[in-house]
Amino acid sequence: MINKFLQFIKKQRLAIRLARFDCLFVIAGLQTFKYALPLARLFRRRLNGDNIQHLHNFLIFSQNPLLFALYEEAASRQDIFAAPVYVFPVSDKRFAGDLLYRLAADSEDKKFYLSLFREIVRRDYPELRAQYKVFERRLDAVYDMRFRASEMELLCEASAGFSGFCPYEVDWLKTTKNKLYLCFDVPARSKRILSAAEQENLSRLFAYLFFEKSLFVSYWRSLCTGDNSRVSFLDFDAVYPVTPELKNYLLNFVGRQQKPARPEEYKLQRAVMVLQDFCPDINVFAAWSDYLNLTDFSSRVHSDNDNLLAQLKSGGLDLGQYRPVELRSPEELAYLLETKDLKKGAQFRKSSVIYWGPMAVLFYVLLNYF
Repeated sequence: MINKFLQFIKKQRLAIRLARFDCLFVIAGLQTFKYALPLARLFRRRLNGDNIQHLHNFLIFSQNPLLFALYEEAASRQDIFAAPVYVFPVSDKRFAGDLLYRLAADSEDKKFYLSLFREIVRRDYPELRAQYKVFERRLDAVYDMRFRASEMELLCEASAGFSGFCPYEVDWLKTTKNKLYLCFDVPARSKRILSAAEQENLSRLFAYLFFEKSLFVSYWRSLCTGDNSRVSFLDFDAVYPVTPELKNYLLNFVGRQQKPARPEEYKLQRAVMVLQDFCPDINVFAAWSDYLNLTDFSSRVHSDNDNLLAQLKSGGLDLGQYRPVELRSPEELAYLLETKDLKKGAQFRKSSVIYWGPMAVLFYVLLNYF
């Protein structure tokens, strides 16, 4: 009962903050905020401008990474949010050498936003269930910079083969759970407005990652740019795998404007929209001609694991079918990363000499002297 009351108070505060920026249209009609709206309307400030600008100002002012992640996941469904707002940084930044790039969130509202998203899925939009699962995973990267660093390193390694990639590295010696350090051997800067050459490289980099490395990001706030118009993804949502079916969908989307049906297709559609927004001076599909000429990826693309198992089977060694390792919850991996917490677990204690040593001495004394 107390938890429900506290949840309602936090929802009321969020509704009032939205009202102060004239953004009550975001929660109007939601059963989740049915009882929070009447009081919030008393605090509404009628501002000039359109609703999109009001929501943009609210998100920029809040500077809440949890709220950003919730919005980005919900806004990936263009069938629900017809006019998504792209939240971009106000000013450009310059990078050189080793630097502290980001701090982990210190907010205690993780349970609130998880509960809020679950309630929205349950009472208003059941079709956002897949986005809620991604939101859970993204919160791990918000509270633990090592998760964020691993995704950035994965994307950098995949992008390294592209000639127009602007390089940077994760400084693992300094990176901790609370702090993320990056190393820029070559001076770079974070930009929102790109030149025509940088736009061309961005379009080619996206295609390179998507078609050749089978990875993509669906949202990014800014890009890292360097000399010779090189670019790289820096402030992005998450790294998503690409299946042959998703590649076929992109071909159909570009050629026939096929509407998305699966969660990953909505993500890809939003990524193309953001890409076009970053590249207003070029045709982003023009650089994809080598890939768009292919008609079907299902028969061309196979996973390395399947190929390896097939080769071993042809040589007489049948290892069965590859099954990826699945974690029931992200907390399992986070728990393993914390060495101190792992050693405190009952399973570790019962498998260590500290547990069995005294027991062995006790049995020896009992058997020999009693």
